[in-house]
Amino acid sequence: MEYLSLKYNTVAINLPGHGLGQRKGETTIAGYVNAVQDFIVGLDLKNVVLAGLSMGGAITQEFALTYPERLSAIILFSTGAKLKVMPEIFEIIRNNFEAYISFLPQFAFAKSTPQEVIERTLEEARKCDPEVVYGDFQACNKFDLLARIKEIKIPCLIFSGTEDKLTAPKYQDYLYEQIPGSKLIRFENAGHLLNLEKPKDVNKAIEEFVESLPKD
Repeated sequence: MEYLSLKYNTVAINLPGHGLGQRKGETTIAGYVNAVQDFIVGLDLKNVVLAGLSMGGAITQEFALTYPERLSAIILFSTGAKLKVMPEIFEIIRNNFEAYISFLPQFAFAKSTPQEVIERTLEEARKCDPEVVYGDFQACNKFDLLARIKEIKIPCLIFSGTEDKLTAPKYQDYLYEQIPGSKLIRFENAGHLLNLEKPKDVNKAIEEFVESLPKD
């Protein structure tokens, strides 16, 4: 955000129930899409490049299919056209949220990720309401655009990490194969949260992608 804001109008959206979001969280991707639409319309934003990681990537895909006229392009991080959730995830969030937090590093990061990055991420994760996290996984579990993803017709950049254990690289490969004209960048030694693991490389790739977009 800090780097890209030097050149672009960058906005991090607080989804309902997240960060400074005041309402309860949603349990469907469509619910979050509506929240993003309200935000964009409310600020009358133009030439929007919408970017999302994991569930945020699901929101971005569905937004691109629902409101394509609002977007210039999309960026998808560590996501897929379908996000099936292991039943054990729901159980551990409901019964032992701290165990869920402790479980994250095994799946969200590459082995080479600095401990400092992992600890900062876990600190932020602990601030989340377990009910909101549970609802987010419900939303992901119901999400399925496998049959429709090829309908996205706007420019699309896809980021993938070779060590992503939550959304394996094959998920990003499918997006790349199905979305016409999309671009796929895969990072070695990166996991699910590759924006935190490879921030400089990600920022450079985003900048190059945005600069390549047609100018009005």
